[in-house]
Amino acid sequence: QSLEICFERCKISFTLLVFQALEQTKRMKYVQTMCIARRINKSV
Repeated sequence: QSLEICFERCKISFTLLVFQALEQTKRMKYVQTMCIARRINKSV
């Protein structure tokens, strides 16, 4: 029983890690897009 609880906790923490990584990637892409857009605006 305790092993199942441990497994559930591991699953939850792993899901959170993956979710955080995805959010970070999204943020990075957003920042890159903003920087590129600014560069284009400056060059126009």
